[in-house]
Amino acid sequence: MEDPSKNILNVVDKQASEALVEQKYKLKVIIETILLCGREEISIRGSKDFGTFSVEAGNTNEGNLRALLRYRANGDDKLKQSLINTPKNATYISPQIQNEIIEVIGTYIQICIIKEVKQAVYFAILVDETTDICGKEQLSLTIRFYNKEAEMVKESFICYIELGDLKGSSISAIILNKIAELGLDAEFLRGQGYDGASNMSGSNNGVQSIIKAKYPAAIYIHCSSHVLNLSLNTTSKIPEIRNIFSIISEICSYFRRSPKRSAALCRIFEKRNKSSKRLPSYCETRWVERHDCVQIFRESVEEIVEALEEFGEDGKTKFY
Repeated sequence: MEDPSKNILNVVDKQASEALVEQKYKLKVIIETILLCGREEISIRGSKDFGTFSVEAGNTNEGNLRALLRYRANGDDKLKQSLINTPKNATYISPQIQNEIIEVIGTYIQICIIKEVKQAVYFAILVDETTDICGKEQLSLTIRFYNKEAEMVKESFICYIELGDLKGSSISAIILNKIAELGLDAEFLRGQGYDGASNMSGSNNGVQSIIKAKYPAAIYIHCSSHVLNLSLNTTSKIPEIRNIFSIISEICSYFRRSPKRSAALCRIFEKRNKSSKRLPSYCETRWVERHDCVQIFRESVEEIVEALEEFGEDGKTKFY
């Protein structure tokens, strides 16, 4: 009664407040670490990303998240004590919690993007079909809009949507439902960008025709990359063009399959003061990457020929 600070209720409240501050700080560090891994495209998982966490390094690969937390804890006593003293049911670093944090971050990013789109008022959609590693058909949705603050046109990926039916009517319904779910008004939809597949570009039952029937201002534009693909496929009927792409692909693979061949070519590049270090992979589907590969190949023809001559007919380089 003489010293209220020693009252049991006040003591308990103080301890609870201190524990809350400690847990908030730890959770803040975990979120920052997950953001770092995402921003730098670093994987989080390890071969043993579960169980009791120790600030002392072990022999097991526990994943980058735990390794980064352990590294930071060695220079942060507050975090170190929090990780040591935390209950096993409140570590916040299990794979399940990691996924929940990632989902929350993704939702927040999506909200920020939609806020920018609403400020721009008018927008267009870019949609493509893709198959994930499990073989599930998915729809990737990207929104294109004008950012007033940055004074530039932006294209922002929004989400993947799992598909059960590839009919134009089903896909168009999924797209419009998702737009409404995001809080956007399809009345302000001014553009649609798809590939040339019949279920997407068809003039009768295609996605573009169904959406345009409801929203006439949503003009359909055939994806320029897909148009380029079709154009190059058509021109590749010319034997010389078809053969040169095949030759580039084989030569790039020939060098990339062997570290010795790559090293020999790299030495020739260095001897001629070329910025290139090796031939890039020839990608069959991504035209941006294929363009870079063809350009580097064109600029490095002399070095490639010299390297091939050094290897000799038996394929063994004279450098070794």
